[in-house]
Amino acid sequence: MEIPKHAISPFRLFEVKKEYDMRQERIDNGCVLNPEIGSYVKINPKEAFLCTTGREFNHGGSSNPLYIKYSSGSMSMDAILQDIYFLSCLAYTKPDDCSRYPITIKITDRRINTLGSPYDEEYLDILKSVNI
Repeated sequence: MEIPKHAISPFRLFEVKKEYDMRQERIDNGCVLNPEIGSYVKINPKEAFLCTTGREFNHGGSSNPLYIKYSSGSMSMDAILQDIYFLSCLAYTKPDDCSRYPITIKITDRRINTLGSPYDEEYLDILKSVNI
């Protein structure tokens, strides 16, 4: 599966408690809420959006669901979404809060950052001239 940092098209989920005419009323009076964490929408059998943050946590703004693309394998999309949701609940740095990304992505990002080094163009030129 793939979990890009940004979806190709922006997507938001909301829970509307009561209908109202948004053209007439500028304030929703608490009728529109962020979705519950764990809510998801399957776009097709290979793509879905999953809310790993939501109204259970006091954060400003609307939830930004993860875009998940199923590339290959034999797991069902429901099982994949469940695994990703469970892994995103492991917010070790702040256990009383939520995490947008699964812990596996966060650990990998930290590992890459410690292994990576800055790009040195001058050193690369020296290596090229020695190895020609």
